[in-house]
Formats: sequence, structure tokens, C-alpha cells
Amino acid sequence: MDLENFIYGYLHEGGEIVPKEDKQIQYKGGQQKGMYIGQRMSYAEFVSKACERLDINSNGYTFHYTLEFDPSALQQLDDDEDMHMMLSHSYDYARIYVLKRTRRVEVEGGIVNVQNDYWLQDDRV
Repeated sequence: MDLENFIYGYLHEGGEIVPKEDKQIQYKGGQQKGMYIGQRMSYAEFVSKACERLDINSNGYTFHYTLEFDPSALQQLDDDEDMHMMLSHSYDYARIYVLKRTRRVEVEGGIVNVQNDYWLQDDRV
């Protein structure tokens, strides 16, 4: 494998994101796996390989990443354009967070309660 055209992806899944005092992101718990991400890898190929590495089904999960120059900003990763942006701004590695989808439920008084149980895209909304 010619590693010149790849970056290393740190995959984080099953834990929680905890903001630190310096506004950076810390990930606690869950599992961490690594994978090589090719510069021309499509989003669909990335999701397939990441889920295989983590031994999860892609339904019910969203993907996010942080930039090396701003680890406090969580970026959405959900299509080929996002993949291109992640790869073009990641020089050696990328931190990728695989999070369960959330569902918003309206409650009395206009307060929104966010539940962290995941759901299938074509199931409940």
C-alpha cells in the first residue's frame, strides 16, 4: 500500500463527546479503531469500511470529524463533498466520531428533549 495517498482515521464509537475547558473535544468510553482512508475514497466506501472495522450496521449512525487546526469544531460527514473536505484538510490523520442518531421530541412548555436511542432512517421520525 502506497501510504502517501492515505491518511490514518481514528474511529471513535459507543462513547460520549465531552467538551474540555479549552473548548477541545474529548471522547470518553466506547471503542476506538483505526483505518487507512484513501484520498479518492467515496463516502459510501468509507462508511462500509468504517462500519466493518467497528462491527456495526450503518443504519442509525451519523459520522462527524474534527479538523487538525480546530479540534473544537465538530464537522458533519455525510456525503462525497464532506469526504473531500475532510481529506483535503487532514494532513496525516482524521478523528472521526460515529454517533447514534438522535431524535427530537417536543414536550410541554416548548422545551425540546433529545433522546439518544437510535432509529432506522425509514422507520420512525
